[in-house]
Amino acid sequence: MRTELITIFNDTDSLCRSNEKLTASIKETIAHQYVVTESDKVIKKPEDHRFDTPAEVIVSQRRSFEAAKRYSSERVCVLNFASSTHVGGGVTTGAGAQEECLCRCSTLYFAIGDNETKKNFHDTHYRQLKSGRMNSIYNDDCIYSPGITVFKSDTELPKLLPENEWYNVDVITCAAPNLNSRYEKIFISDKVLKELHKKRAKRILDIAVSEGEDVIILGAFGCGAFRNPPDIVAQAYREVIDDYKYDFKTIEFAVYCPPQQGSSNYHAFQRAFR
Repeated sequence: MRTELITIFNDTDSLCRSNEKLTASIKETIAHQYVVTESDKVIKKPEDHRFDTPAEVIVSQRRSFEAAKRYSSERVCVLNFASSTHVGGGVTTGAGAQEECLCRCSTLYFAIGDNETKKNFHDTHYRQLKSGRMNSIYNDDCIYSPGITVFKSDTELPKLLPENEWYNVDVITCAAPNLNSRYEKIFISDKVLKELHKKRAKRILDIAVSEGEDVIILGAFGCGAFRNPPDIVAQAYREVIDDYKYDFKTIEFAVYCPPQQGSSNYHAFQRAFR
């Protein structure tokens, strides 16, 4: 499987370098892309709320871009569950977490891999980790990347879509706390972890609101490779979402569960939002 995934990403790489429509898309994204650090203030739009009716909150078993495609006529934003230090996580070596899946079927890797963005996000985090100024809980830094082009199917083995089926989404890249680090063991109480997720969720949602997004695709943030307990993460988002219900048309938690991993993440979010 890893060999196939590497081959698929190599093809994505080749297309992003050679296809004029994709190279133009990447250039446009980079021109308007920015990093929001934990200490930066996010300015919301002046109106209190954008919508008169509350957002529909959906918990689905879709993949992130698969979910986003359903709203292609809207301004839709997807949360990328990022590696804090490596662009695209392990996509070049065939890893299969959410970020790698997004990078295999879109222009995302080439946007967030821009030299300036990488320097201000991934490289800065790497130095902070090495110097002890940050641990694997990471921080609330985000990248906002508008107009990411999805040109392959968001499936286990992505395939090139006909050009008339390509679609654009905006992406917020942020790292969840890594409770499964090879380099250090983090001991954190459930209460503190929930508050940390609430704070990070507010940062993500504030950016999406400030950019006028109609739909946001979230998910079981950090509940895969980073081993965050899904019930705690789901409850954190449940407690935060009410403050944003009139800022979006739709809030979807796309909680895809590979068959070999069971569906505990999905059920945790389903319980929290039923």
